[in-house]
Formats: sequence, C-alpha cells, structure tokens
Amino acid sequence: MNVRVVLDQQASNLLAHSIRQTRSQSAVVFLCDRTRTAPSLHRLYAHGIPMAALQDYSAAGIFTHDPFLSQEVVRRRVGEKGWLVVESNDCEVREDMCASEYWAFLSRYKIGVGGAIIKPITSDVFLVGALHGDYRPSDASIATVADEMGGVLDCAASRLMSVAIGALDQGNEISTVDALNGLVDRYRLSERDSAIVSLVKSGLLNKQIAHELSIPDYTVENHLRRIYRKLGVHNRSALLSLMFSRA
Repeated sequence: MNVRVVLDQQASNLLAHSIRQTRSQSAVVFLCDRTRTAPSLHRLYAHGIPMAALQDYSAAGIFTHDPFLSQEVVRRRVGEKGWLVVESNDCEVREDMCASEYWAFLSRYKIGVGGAIIKPITSDVFLVGALHGDYRPSDASIATVADEMGGVLDCAASRLMSVAIGALDQGNEISTVDALNGLVDRYRLSERDSAIVSLVKSGLLNKQIAHELSIPDYTVENHLRRIYRKLGVHNRSALLSLMFSRA
C-alpha cells in the first residue's frame, strides 16, 4: 500500500490549519500497522518536529508498547464518528504502563504532548494525529478542533481502504464498481447518494465532494447523514467496510 497517496495537498493544508488552531508547537500524523509481528509505522505528515526526533519517532522500537493501544485507550468506546480524542491531562491514559516508553521519548526531546486523535481502521491498523506543545490542563483547544482534524483523518482512513481495495481489483472477481452497485441495489440508494458514496470511496473531503457536485458543503453533510442512517453506519470507513464485506 502506498501511504503517500493518503493525504493530498488539500488534506495536508486542512491538517496544518487544524494544528495552528490548537496552538501546537509541533504535530505528526502516522499510520500504525500491527498486523505483523513487529509494529510498522508510516509517517504521513509532520509539522515542526526536529529531524532527529522524527527519525526516532519512526523507529518501531519506540512504539514497542505505544500509548495508542494502551489498555485504557482500547477500553474506551470509540464514538459514533469513529475516532477518539485523548488529551494530555487525561491521567488514566498518561499513567498507563503501556505508555511509559512514549512519555520518556517526549521528555527526552522536550516535546509536551497536548493530545492525540486516534482513528481505528481495523483492530490492528489505525491513524493517529499527535499534537505537541506546552498545554495547561484547562486548555480546551484540542477538543474544539477535534471535529475538523478528526474529519480529515476519517477521509484519510477511507482513502487508505480504497487504495487497499483498489490493489485487489486486479484479478479479483468483485471490483470496486461491482461493490458500489451492490450497495446501491441493496439499500435502494438514489443517484445522488450513489455519486456521493463513490466520491467518499475515493477519499474526498466534504468540501471536495461539494465542489465535484456543485452543491453546498452543508448539503453534502445532510446527504451523508441520511446515507449513514439508511446503511446503519456512523462514519466513512464503516460505510466502505459494509460495501465490501457484503459484495
């Protein structure tokens, strides 16, 4: 899977805007793949992090027991939007023994963690946007931009799934087109619903979908809410999972 196609320039710009809104000194977005014996990390985006720290950040050894799979994080139910926000003043997560190695790394490079936005794709693969800076416990800035940054990660997750599925199309009896048509038939989706699902499958952001269809952003959001209700899902990646699990 080519992770470089996951975040295009517009998605990167949106992430940069979200990071600035949190007043973060630095940030990193990465894909963590635990489907193999050793964790595999793919850095997708970085902002304001020294090269030496980035090199260590990418070393799997740092994440032998990464905090994003700590018992406390795993225990919590991921909300309907499909991602979880963890803030630095969350003592239950910070004190989890699984996370101690990560906190030691942050301390070594004098990087204060403000919070993380975690987007599970499967039980072993997930996206994480980690924000760093000197935050006060009363600082609610991360929570206030979680919707925006989480939405970008949700699109990135959809794009990752589409890339993986597209790679299987060649020689696969069921193509992405067949899967989409099957979903349209099963749930009697309208022509507009079908067009929006197709663009979601491509990993486009709501603003990009609105531009493609020449409709307002809020109309796309309304269509997506209705589509989710029809299908009984809550987010983009769940929609794609449903599409291909029943194709």
